[in-house]
Amino acid sequence: RDFCLSRGLGDVYKRQGYNGTIFSYGQTGSGKTHTMLGDLLSESLRGIIPRATRHIFDYILKCDLEVDFVINCSMLEIYKETLYDLFCSDKQLSLIHISEPTRQAEIS
Repeated sequence: RDFCLSRGLGDVYKRQGYNGTIFSYGQTGSGKTHTMLGDLLSESLRGIIPRATRHIFDYILKCDLEVDFVINCSMLEIYKETLYDLFCSDKQLSLIHISEPTRQAEIS
């Protein structure tokens, strides 16, 4: 069974879009990567990401609606409060810097 994705996503796709996050949290060696990716060569041992991706693209291929689909995907790792882009093969370039704008309160 393909998780909760097997129920009712058709209605979501027909609307104006959908944003989703798949988040895995746990200590080193607890199985996060296996849960997310699984064994990509085995249909029965695939993880959440390949199953979700397959479901989305199967829907698009079968869709008879006259709509454009735009899919954006990121895969990030947070390690010791540092954020890395896992789609970037150069570890130095994969470092993502996040900054918050400073806000100043005005008192009148």
